[in-house]
Amino acid sequence: MRRSNSTVRRACAVGTTIALVGLSTGLGIMTATSASAVEPTSSTTVADSGTTAVDTTPSPSAEAPSADAPATDPSSTATPPADSPAEPAVPATDAPAAPEPTVPTTDAPSTAPESTPRIAAAAGTVTIDGDASVGSKLTAEPSGFTAPTTLSYAWTADGTPVSQAQTYVVKAADAGKVLTATVTNTQNGVPVESESAQTAPVTQAPVFVDEAGTPITAGTTEEDDLTVSATAGERFSYTFRATGSPKPVLSLDYYYTGDEDDHEGETPADQLPEGVSFDPATGVLSGSTEDASAYDFAVTATSGTQTVTQTVELDVVAAAPVGLEAYALDRATYLEFVKSGLPTEWFDEEAQQHSGSFRSWIIKADGSVVTEKTDWETDGSFGSGFTTTDTDGGTPTVPQGGTLLLSGNLVDQYGNPVVDEETGEGADISVRSNVASDVIAADPVADGSFLGGSGFVGVTFPHASVHRLTVSAADFSTAFDVQVTPTAAVTVPTASTPIGTVQHGTKAPAQAKGRLAYTGADETSPLAWALGLLVAGAGLIGARTVRRRRAQR
Repeated sequence: MRRSNSTVRRACAVGTTIALVGLSTGLGIMTATSASAVEPTSSTTVADSGTTAVDTTPSPSAEAPSADAPATDPSSTATPPADSPAEPAVPATDAPAAPEPTVPTTDAPSTAPESTPRIAAAAGTVTIDGDASVGSKLTAEPSGFTAPTTLSYAWTADGTPVSQAQTYVVKAADAGKVLTATVTNTQNGVPVESESAQTAPVTQAPVFVDEAGTPITAGTTEEDDLTVSATAGERFSYTFRATGSPKPVLSLDYYYTGDEDDHEGETPADQLPEGVSFDPATGVLSGSTEDASAYDFAVTATSGTQTVTQTVELDVVAAAPVGLEAYALDRATYLEFVKSGLPTEWFDEEAQQHSGSFRSWIIKADGSVVTEKTDWETDGSFGSGFTTTDTDGGTPTVPQGGTLLLSGNLVDQYGNPVVDEETGEGADISVRSNVASDVIAADPVADGSFLGGSGFVGVTFPHASVHRLTVSAADFSTAFDVQVTPTAAVTVPTASTPIGTVQHGTKAPAQAKGRLAYTGADETSPLAWALGLLVAGAGLIGARTVRRRRAQR
């Protein structure tokens, strides 16, 4: 234990006094004056051996004992107990205490593992260049790091490592996640500073997908539409799905975009048939309709500020056939209407009418008749303007010597024509008459077989009377009366033309050639071919042998 110098000095003085008293007593020698301990002036030092050396040189300031002082009885001097020695007189001013020696400390080697050096905050910054959207390229741009710099990069998506390059191409799996780019500066193999930057949540442009999540391109380009199929009278359902970030919102949209005036008074839902609806919350298009047709509309997916639109064709096909529907019209008046859609210069101006009308008849599967009256007018250029008025009832009527053009279709229970889905054509028909003299043949102009599709079968009536015709296709047939009105002059077909049943689309034997209402061309000329093209096309539409489209298409 360390002791202070003053304590050591006091202990030494007391010890010396005791020793002198003991010695004088043992030798029988008494001095007239008692010994007094003198406060040494020098500091106590500790020898290497551990003993204490005391400097007993008297201080020059100590007073000598007086010669006149009375003798002191040694026995009168009290000897303090060994454990509590009495302190000798000490001068008022102690010598300055020596400073305690500084003992160097030596730490023992630590066995604990060395901790990872702490990386200081970078003096510079990191920015991320690029758009945080799926498919885009991001670049970590560091600046201001302490030189010399050896930089490394680390990208994470919501804390999960995804790359250690300076650039990163955002993946679809990152949609909705926050990307973090961390740049670390290393000097002499030790990381000394690091800084990070983050993106906003990654966005993804909306994409239409199927049930398995595979992208659907149909309807998102101008090449084709997405086709949704249904059958008349049967309920159907189709779900539109889209992925993106933020989550896309679906809405029904117009198939044709343009001026608002184009859809004045309409809503996108008006494009759907009655009985069919679209739920934007679930993306489900569902319902049923009895009208077989093609309906065009669009669905738009919106994600944030990005949108994608898918054009759709709802193709409602006819149900199973339950009967045959026939279509009949007067050939002469119909050709005038068709010819009005050709340029005037193809004909003598006086030979081409610029207005007129014709009648046609729809003979339904149950035998009922609807009469259609079409009024038309034209300025002599391509196309004609016309209006059609339907009236229940009536009888197909043609003048004596005239020709009635006939076509037909199988129909379902809702009256929809049943057509071949690949060709878009109806069934071939055959025609029979109860009057043997009637001439039945594929019409040389209105026959659509040369177009690769259906056309008309012509029935010419040499005699005026009521004729009973039967039109058949597959396992169905329709019978109806035709009123043939008498005329002063009658043109009778040549005897070489067979009378009776003619299968639709079969090339008829050659007939005596006659002229149409226009001049300068017979029925076999290229002009007649062009006229036949229009006849067949218009006839197929009028006869409901092609699928109807909504008015807005």
